[in-house]
Amino acid sequence: MLEAMGMVPKKRQRSDAVRTEPILLDVNGHAYWRLKGYSDEDILLQEMGAWDTVALHEKWCYYDAEQENSIEKYISSRREKRLRFQSY
Repeated sequence: MLEAMGMVPKKRQRSDAVRTEPILLDVNGHAYWRLKGYSDEDILLQEMGAWDTVALHEKWCYYDAEQENSIEKYISSRREKRLRFQSY
């Protein structure tokens, strides 16, 4: 019994699947999500198409480690542009 108790993690781990907001919403109908635990890939892209369409056609893909750096740069540049625009 004590051995089994040692296997239980001391700290409760929370799933990132409960996250309700993407890390970036793009004007082209792209939503970038960071969900740890999905195939060991951190960033997922949800393509929803144009925002003004009636029926959304979702498509999901993930980025591998090589692509992740370029996606991180894109996300940070979009955030910087948004912050500069809001400050005017």
